[in-house]
Amino acid sequence: MSFVSSVGIFESGVNPDLNLNSKDMLLNRDESVYYDGKWTPLKKLRVPSHKRRTIKYSTVGVKGEIQRIFAYLKLQHRYNFVKSENKPDILFFDKNLSPKEKGDRYLDEYHGMPNIKKYLKKFKTNPVTLFFTGENIRPVKEKCDFSISFRRSGEQNYRFPLYVPYINRDISKLHTTPIPPKNKFCHCIYSHSANYLREKVFDEVNAYKKVDAPGSFKKNMPPINSNLKPRNESSRKSRREKNWWEAKMKFIQPYKFGIASENSFSDKNAGYITEKIVDVFLARSIPIYVGDSKSDLDFNPKAYISYTHIKSDFLKENPNHNLIPERLRDKVMSLLVKQVAKVDNDPDLYKEMLSQPIFPEGKVTSYADFKPLWEFFDKVINFKKSKKLL
Repeated sequence: MSFVSSVGIFESGVNPDLNLNSKDMLLNRDESVYYDGKWTPLKKLRVPSHKRRTIKYSTVGVKGEIQRIFAYLKLQHRYNFVKSENKPDILFFDKNLSPKEKGDRYLDEYHGMPNIKKYLKKFKTNPVTLFFTGENIRPVKEKCDFSISFRRSGEQNYRFPLYVPYINRDISKLHTTPIPPKNKFCHCIYSHSANYLREKVFDEVNAYKKVDAPGSFKKNMPPINSNLKPRNESSRKSRREKNWWEAKMKFIQPYKFGIASENSFSDKNAGYITEKIVDVFLARSIPIYVGDSKSDLDFNPKAYISYTHIKSDFLKENPNHNLIPERLRDKVMSLLVKQVAKVDNDPDLYKEMLSQPIFPEGKVTSYADFKPLWEFFDKVINFKKSKKLL
């Protein structure tokens, strides 16, 4: 049995050449990257060590995972990073407090961003501040010099959706690979409800045909990780157990559909798209997506079923409807279930959707292109700030 993962197409879900857990494979794989519109071996893009600019950095809120950020952005191939406790050139931060800090004196409630200005008092320099997040937190330009987030707009912000690290050469050709046997209907794997539409889409699709839910949310079957060993004795959550991601991919491969529901979606969080939809694509299944209304800018709308796209089509066809919000939601949800049933009962239509390229026009999303990303980071590094006043 084979399945498609973010690190390639492996037999039995395991690459014999790799002895790493899923996150290590995802973040540290030494392969090609999408650069300037084409896949290029990363080794050809590396800056020689003796020519790399040395960057002094510090962190707050990243919980010791700065190497993970460097790996996401492939920055370790272009710069020499040296940790500096009190004289950094750049300060990376996200929504969390540093483990060394106690209390919440550096946090405020505005958009969930840390009040980094208070934290800067501990440094002898005036570092460039870079807010990095893959979560649904809107950067506030008054609170950072630059940001890397899900947002599609802003000169100070670079859009780097959380699904980008899951993209490699294989996923761009995924629609041309054989479809594995699909003998199960639909899965829904979440630990919590997050929002009313996640509840609603599960209930409505489940009313049509049983949806398997091994997670804490709507749990109706044993967990995926029943045979996995925890990372440590205190670990209880599936996602914290060894080989969880590989186990999940094996579990979802036989399913025709997968519910991919973002934790939040609104005009305020426009552009927030995570790996949830990509995981379903990787399993060669059709996502039932509840999330960003403009997800068609990232993914081919012919390859998945979207609640917001169905809603948009309904509003265009019925501009004078008089449905109250609750009734409109119910109407759109009924149309979504009808679409799921239509695809479920038409083998040719199902295969047609799976034969569609994942990305619009068959091209890898520009958000996965590392050339503009690295150019943005060069801009961050070269940004001039006044020296700190003593």
